[in-house]
Amino acid sequence: ETIMVVVLSVFVYFSVRYIYKKMILINITEDIAIVKKINVSTYNLIYLLSIAVVVALGVYLVGGLITVALIAIPAGAARNVSRSLPEYKFWAVFFGIAGTIIGMFISQQWGLPTGPLIVVIEAILFLLSVVYKQIRRRS
Repeated sequence: ETIMVVVLSVFVYFSVRYIYKKMILINITEDIAIVKKINVSTYNLIYLLSIAVVVALGVYLVGGLITVALIAIPAGAARNVSRSLPEYKFWAVFFGIAGTIIGMFISQQWGLPTGPLIVVIEAILFLLSVVYKQIRRRS
């Protein structure tokens, strides 16, 4: 099972890395992608299948609640604090890693269940990002 998970993860990583630039172009404007002879529906299908595999592996390995917390919440928080796509990617990864590390640390120190604590920490980070966005708007 572990070998299958690792192989699928590596396959998805390199697949997304291979199609990344074309997916960015498709997301910015499909018309230009079509003019450049990029098969938009095929690339969208590959990307959606990659997301499905990642979510399925996450649910299989750690459970549904924490998978959602590690996929959706960091992305939402990153959207609140970023101003460009590279910043968005950086902040999404940052919030995901920070929430996980903080949750695991607190879990170890206080003897609390790790999964739910990571979800709570991610939610707190999201709320802090909302506050930051509100403060930035007023400035």
